[in-house]
This record gives sequence, C-alpha cells and structure tokens, in this order.
Amino acid sequence: MRNIIIRNKKVRLLVVTLLTGLAGYLIATTYIANKPVVIQVDLQNTHSYLEGKKVYLGDQETKAFLDSTLVKNGKFKLSISPSKNFVPFEAAMLYATGNPSNPYWLLGYKNPFRSKTFMSNFYVDRGTMNFTVDTSSAVKKKEMIALKFTNMNVQTEACYKMMNFKAGPKKSVETVAYNTTIIEKYPASIHLLRQLDWQKSNFEDPDLKHLLSLFDASVHRSTLFGNLNKYISYKNETGEIFPTDIALKKPDNSKTSSVLDPDKYNLVVFWASWCGPCRQEIPQIKKLYADHQDKLSVTSISIDRKEDQWRSAVAKEKMPWSQLLMTRDSSFVKLDKKYNLNAIPVWVLLDSQGKLIDKQVGLHQGKDAIDYKVASYMEQQ
Repeated sequence: MRNIIIRNKKVRLLVVTLLTGLAGYLIATTYIANKPVVIQVDLQNTHSYLEGKKVYLGDQETKAFLDSTLVKNGKFKLSISPSKNFVPFEAAMLYATGNPSNPYWLLGYKNPFRSKTFMSNFYVDRGTMNFTVDTSSAVKKKEMIALKFTNMNVQTEACYKMMNFKAGPKKSVETVAYNTTIIEKYPASIHLLRQLDWQKSNFEDPDLKHLLSLFDASVHRSTLFGNLNKYISYKNETGEIFPTDIALKKPDNSKTSSVLDPDKYNLVVFWASWCGPCRQEIPQIKKLYADHQDKLSVTSISIDRKEDQWRSAVAKEKMPWSQLLMTRDSSFVKLDKKYNLNAIPVWVLLDSQGKLIDKQVGLHQGKDAIDYKVASYMEQQ
C-alpha cells in the first residue's frame, strides 16, 4: 500500500474530520450492537402483593423464561445478553402466584396511545427500558398492579399504536401511500413485519415485495423476513392441487412428501398443540374417521415450532390417523401460500387426485362442524 502525503491544509483538515467521524460512528455502532437488554421496574411501594415474589421475563412466541428475579424493596431488574444476530421480540413479564392450578400471572402495561387500554406484552430490544407503577389503573376493593413506561422503545411504540395495513381488491393511491408511510416511519419494526405477514394473503406479490423492500436492513436477519421473501418467490403452479414438493416429519423422524391416498377422499387438518380450538375439534374428527375411514383418509399436519410439544400432544390425543410435523421451511411457505395458515385450525377436503373440494377455518358446531360437513360431501357422491 502506498503512503499518500496531503499537502493542502484544508484537505488535511477535511480528511481528519471525516476519519474522526467514521471512527466515532464505528464505536457507536459497536456499542449499540453490544448493549444488553435491561428492564428496570420501580413499583414505588415496598408492601405490594408482588414484594418478595419471583418475576420472570418470558418470550411470547416460544413461551420460554429468559430471566427471573425477586421483587425487593418495591423494585426488580431483568436482563438478557443478546446474541450477535439478535432480533427484537415480543415479551411479557409474569410473577409466580404460589397457586399450583394457576402458577403464573401476567403483568399489564398501560397503552399511552389508546384510552383505557392495557396490554399484556411489549417488545424487547437492546438498551434499558424503565417502568413504574400506573396509579390510574387502581381497581376498587382489589389490589392490582399495572405498569407504565417511562421510556418506551420504538419497537413497542409501533406495536401499541395498533397500525394495520390497508388492503383490498381496489388498490388506490391513498392506500399505497398509507402502507408505505407507516413502514417508513417505523422501518425496523418487527411488529409491522408480523402484521404484514398476517395480512400477506390480501396483497399481490409485487405489492408485498415493494412493502418488504421498505424495511430496514436490521430486520432482514429475522426468520420471518426470509420466509416472506420465500413466500413471494413461490409460484403456486399446482392451483387447487395439493403440492407434492414438500417434506414433512413423521413421528419416527423420517421425512415424507406423501400425504394423500389416491383411492380415497383426503382430509388434511392443519393444527398445533397450543391451539385450543384445534384440540377441541379432535373428537369431531375421531367420530368422522370412525364412521368413514373406509373411504376417507385423514392426515393431521402440525405447525408447532417445538417438536416435543407436538409429540406430547399426539401421545395424549391418541389420534388413529397419520400425524406429520411441518417445520418453518419451504414446505411451510408452500402450504401457507396455498391454504393461508395464519389462523388455525384449517381443514381442506380433497378428492383422490388432490383437487380441493372444500376448505374451512376455525372450530364449528352443528351443520358446520367438520364431521357433519365432510360426511355430507361424501354422502352426496
């Protein structure tokens, strides 16, 4: 590398200024990247019902406890050391009740953007977040503690403003401008990314791609961002035919793409162990299967993120038909794009060739119940 001598004093001063600024930027960036997550709470009361109790910081999605501590002198502090590829996430604070039938209870947080609205979750990000007690939420004749933020982070702010994307069959200039504006205001918001994922089936792929491009680079390392890109890229070339280019896990840990029986009607049920309505629907499916297994093949496909929870639920429910697990990979993207799995349970009834006959979302009773409705289709043939 050659040495360069700068003789002009003004140029030298400019170069020094630029280098100093660059060094400062790199130091600041490194500092932010290494900042821990710290949550500090001051209850302003050393004799509240939380005094001496254990409190936890929990991940809303995985339900895992990330840190815990005791409330002492009306205060407590929770913290985690984020990894290099840390992505802000939705979290909650809970306390141990001492009641075996209901061991944990959520703390609530006042939403400053919505009148008389309290939330049970907030977003965790690097840096320190401070809470104090919200005295405006006192309940008569009952001790209740709700918290309020003294320095809300931007991730939580974007969530608490409860913004939704506008979508519909008639795309207007105003709609496009509104959707663009909310991302440009909160380009690093994981909540908005999740909202976009929730509403993705309402958008054409080019529009979805445009909105995704507006997010900050810090969001790109999230799994959800990658899955949305895969969702856009996947072309549903099979139409109403069930896809075969998928890989699902069987209870014996082997993978299969074979879901349908070519000699029967095929009922595919998308569910998860944590989904209450999904579990409540199982007795209906058992009745349907018992009455029509000679001409109906049933397959349950779980979208559980935790394999052990899926296995535990399968063992408990004792469903006598095929059980498969779908991990959050390209198989999930393909089936999600075809059948929209944002809300479960979802069941699809297909003929022996895999062509869609009917689809239904949610738990229903009476004539719309899965056993009644599917049986009626087969009886018509």
